[in-house]
Amino acid sequence: MTRQFLLVILFFITAIAQTSIMDSLVLPLNLFPLHLLVGILVLHRAGPELGASWFVASAFILPLFGFDAFPWYAYFAVAIAGVLFTTRIFTNRSVYALVGMSLSLYLIARVGQFIAQPSSVTFQTTITAMLLIIIGSYIGFLTAKIFEKALHSFFLVPHKHVS
Repeated sequence: MTRQFLLVILFFITAIAQTSIMDSLVLPLNLFPLHLLVGILVLHRAGPELGASWFVASAFILPLFGFDAFPWYAYFAVAIAGVLFTTRIFTNRSVYALVGMSLSLYLIARVGQFIAQPSSVTFQTTITAMLLIIIGSYIGFLTAKIFEKALHSFFLVPHKHVS
């Protein structure tokens, strides 16, 4: 119960940070999909059920915040692909699996964005965002490990050893 409550709080914090902070940064940094990457981290660390619910909730709640980087069907495609990737392909839970899954799911979301608005997807912005995702995945992986240890000692949340 504590884990789900913290994930709901994290969902709204990242949604607000994406729409208010990340979108107002200069050109290379405003391409960083913070909310999408944190959702992928949730999928990777917390499991496919919570990760899929993150993306399904994103399809419904993010338009209320005015965040429309990806269309609703892209979030559903990311949720379905994320569950398949987590259970079938990237089962190792390593940083390399996280980077591979992050890049794959980001490209799925970009294809959904290309279907909705073909002129908004450029090669340069996609490559720049992919480089930011690689860096963000590594930093997010390390931060998640530290955060999980802190939660375990503070809330006595059951801790799964994931390397």
